[in-house]
Formats: sequence, C-alpha cells, structure tokens
Amino acid sequence: MVGVEALGRPNDPSDLHGHGTHVAGSILGDGSASGQQIQGTAPGAKLYFQSVMDASGQLSGLPLYLASLFGTAYQAGARIHNNSWGAATQSMYTFSSIEVDEFVDQHRDMLVVISAGNAGSALSPLHTQPGFVDWLSICSPASSKNALTVGASRSSRTNGGLSHLTYGMAWPQSYPDPPIRDETISGDCDAIAAFSSRGPCDDRRIKPDLVAPGTDILSTRASTAPLHNFWGPHPGNQHYAYMGGTSMSAPLVSGCAALVREYYARGLGHQPSAALIKATLINGTRLLSGPDARADHPYLPNYHQGFGAISMPHTLPNPSMPGMVLDFVDTWLAPDTQFHFTGQAFRFQFSTAEGPFLRICLAYSDVPGRALQNNLNLFVQHLGTGGKWIGNEALPTNLRIPDPDNNVEIFRMDDPPAGDWIVQVSAANLLRPGQDFALVVCGFLSSRMQTV
Repeated sequence: MVGVEALGRPNDPSDLHGHGTHVAGSILGDGSASGQQIQGTAPGAKLYFQSVMDASGQLSGLPLYLASLFGTAYQAGARIHNNSWGAATQSMYTFSSIEVDEFVDQHRDMLVVISAGNAGSALSPLHTQPGFVDWLSICSPASSKNALTVGASRSSRTNGGLSHLTYGMAWPQSYPDPPIRDETISGDCDAIAAFSSRGPCDDRRIKPDLVAPGTDILSTRASTAPLHNFWGPHPGNQHYAYMGGTSMSAPLVSGCAALVREYYARGLGHQPSAALIKATLINGTRLLSGPDARADHPYLPNYHQGFGAISMPHTLPNPSMPGMVLDFVDTWLAPDTQFHFTGQAFRFQFSTAEGPFLRICLAYSDVPGRALQNNLNLFVQHLGTGGKWIGNEALPTNLRIPDPDNNVEIFRMDDPPAGDWIVQVSAANLLRPGQDFALVVCGFLSSRMQTV
C-alpha cells in the first residue's frame, strides 16, 4: 500500500460497502488469506487507495474536477488508475469524459481504466433484434477517447454467486425475451454479460475498447461490508465473496495493464505511454463467438465486445506461444517522430516467417473534445503479394475509407504470408501539432520494424 486518501468521509477510508475492497483485490490481491489460491491479476503491484464513498453510500467524494482525483494518485507514483464507477448517460460525451481526456492529454503516461457501465438492456431494443441487448448505453466518463473502457464478458463459473440464475430470473424487466432471458448469468466465457453497457458513443466511436470477465467474480471481502452487498459468499472462506458488473471486469484489466507496463519498463527499459499499454492490450484480444457478442456484426470491432476479450497469451511473449515476437513504436518522448502537419506519414518495414497470425494496433491519446480532433490512420501492405489494407476495415458502419472516428485502429490476419511488410501511420487531419502515437506489431516476426 503506497497511500490511502479519504475523500468521501474525512479521515475515514474504511470500506462499508465492500465494492472498493473487491475491486482492489481483483487488481493486486496477493492471496494471503487463501494460501495464495485466490489472487488478483497483478499481485506484485502497489496500491494507492482513494475512498470516494460518503456516509450515505453515495460517491460525493468524487471531486468536481476529475484532475484532482487523478492528480494526487499520479503524484504518488500511480500510472494506472482504475475507475469502477460512472453515470448512465446513454453513450454521450460528457464533461467528465472530456476531463479524463484532458488529464491523459497532459499526462501521457497515465492509463485511465474505466468500467463501461451496467446499463445494457434488451427491453424494446431499437438497434438490435428482439431478445438481444441494445446499443448506446456506454456510461460516462467511459465514453472518453483516451481512457481504456472495459465491458464485461461472462465468467466460466458454473457454481457460486448468481451463476445458477438466468438473466430473466435476476432482472426480468431488463431481459424479458429469449434468448438473453433464458441464458445463465455465467458459464459461457464466449458470451457478453447482458448488463454490460454497449457502444457506440454518440459520435460513432467504438466503445467499449475491450471486455473481461465480469460475472460472479471472486475477490476480497471487506470485513466491514454486509453480505447482502455481494452476489454471494465464498463457501469456505469468509475473507472472499462474489460480485458482478463492469466494476469487476475493469480491475482485472487494470492488473493486466500493470503486467504490460512491467514488461516494457523492467523487461525492456522503456517507459511506456498510456497509448502503448492500451494498444498492447487491445492487440492481444480474442473474438468472442457467442451470438450476443456477435449480434448484428460478427467481426471486430463491434458495439458489444469492442475490439474483443482480453487474452494475455496473445498479448505478451510467453512460453505458451513460442516464436511469437512483439515489436513496438512509442513516440511520446520523441518529438522528431511525432506528427506536426496534416499529410505527414511515418513508414516502418518488418518481415514475418510463416505463423498463425499477424496483429497490428495503432493507438494514440487525442486532443480533448467531442469526436476526433487529430485523425491518424493505419495502412498495411504486404510487399510480396501487393495486398493492401486499412485499419479497422471491419467497422460495423464501414464506409470503405480510412477510419475517421476512432483513435484505435487494428489490422489482423490469420495465416499471413511470409515476407516483407510495410506499416504506414499518416495524419489525415491535424488540428494541434505534436501528436505522438503508439504502434504494436505482434506475430512470428523474422525482422523487427525499421523506419523507411
């Protein structure tokens, strides 16, 4: 524990609800109360805890200006800030969203992770078929451009918590029709949690960015929290309990972000930008195959699962994926490799051997403001075959032009041809010069990226 800040109740950071302790445990619980059997995703990380709940159980501890919240954590050394809270604003880009974008714009190495919200509903859908969860329910500030917004997939759990219930049994008003009504809350890890807020944002941007398990998540239980605040107790250990929501999926991703940051900082000696960590996590995601995760658009990205579900085996080099190489460009500290005028482009060449996949992701922290201000685009070419592709070719509303809406763009290919590749990042529109970017390439590379 690096520090504790009591914002909701002066001098009292205790957790009377249990939400904050559960979230923190999912990030960095070390399993000391369970013989190391129940741990967070980054048990070696450090914690700066900010309590924002007031005496009535509301979040009045949140400051009027969010930079105050992020700033004290940043000054304490935090570079990943988990936010398992939000307001149901129907995918609008709000004042709180722009405040997040402003802070990341001014602190390029602070990754702000935000839960997408639990406003997903299949009651009288306007954009999807009956029985499926509708669009346009992203909360704020999860609609911000520069944050990493996390939705909830279903965990694989088949016992404990609410896993035995169907969505219709638990929330009949929100899920009155099949198929969602009759599906169990957990158990199918290729499906989306029905309550998980869906995109797009009201300016057509893809959100959530990715999803992670958010149903029947087992984590630490505050000793001061009543059991009825949880989805259920751990059957054999009073120090743990089940909870659900995008509040639970976001901290799992925050812990993964800590592992990615450690990979760059300690493993490679590079201080990563928020955009690089975001690009790395998104580059490793997997497509969820459940009908609800692919409803109305079976490709990535879409408005249900964003760019897919977090998958660490495809994110960082590891023994389970021998031969996989990760390469990157991160220009936040290199002004000579930043964009200074519209039409400027940077090109990189690399080579691949035969392998099962090639993945490329471009991400950047944009200028604050509704919709893209600085528009960068991704282009990919295989020199041997002459094949050419643009980033985000499979957008739900694909106009077959370079993506004008998103500050994250991906390229993915299974069984790519071996040989030489060119990646180009270009500035289609630049309202403010000095735009940095992060580019991640992952696959079975035979040579790393070189500037051409």
